[in-house]
Amino acid sequence: MPVLSPTDLSATEPVRAPRSATGELHANAERASRAPAPRAAGSRVTISMAGREALARSEIAPRALDAIGKELSLPTERLDQAGREAFFESVRASDDLSTEATADRIHQGIITYLYEAFRLERPNPQREQIEQFVGAAARGLDRGLRDAAGLLLAFGARAEQLAAERAQTFERVREQVTEFAQARVAEAGRPSAAVAGAKLPELDLPGAPDDA
Repeated sequence: MPVLSPTDLSATEPVRAPRSATGELHANAERASRAPAPRAAGSRVTISMAGREALARSEIAPRALDAIGKELSLPTERLDQAGREAFFESVRASDDLSTEATADRIHQGIITYLYEAFRLERPNPQREQIEQFVGAAARGLDRGLRDAAGLLLAFGARAEQLAAERAQTFERVREQVTEFAQARVAEAGRPSAAVAGAKLPELDLPGAPDDA
């Protein structure tokens, strides 16, 4: 909206007949009833340290999954096509910020939209490609968890606690993704009519990274 100068305002304001004192009081009261309540000087919305830490913890899974997507060199259009936004929308309402719940969200993101985007780039992946997927996922997961830990440190979380949580999250996700990858390798290496429960081949997958 353009801002009018005092000259413009006086030029556009219609001339009114003088009001009586009673009429002026009524007009002032009416304007006051429509005016918004004044804010206290210097007032602002603040978030407690605990609230900020909770917000930071809610960012762990998105940061980790985005880091994994970058490590896999997955284009944004593939991630969108694979349902990235729908996945985040489905988990956004959760208020469980425990290590286990965070790890489960990361795991679900890896085996759903990230793996789907990976398959869109590499249809019918074979054993070596699946190993590459899991290896890149582990590297991206480590980087994303470190990034999130740095954010939490800024809000007063203890370094020792964060290191333990990061290790627990990494191992939980790694175990879950390893099971998923073994099943995909088995599917790629045997006919679909093979007996269920056949021994899965061992995968050469990365372990937990050094705590640097």
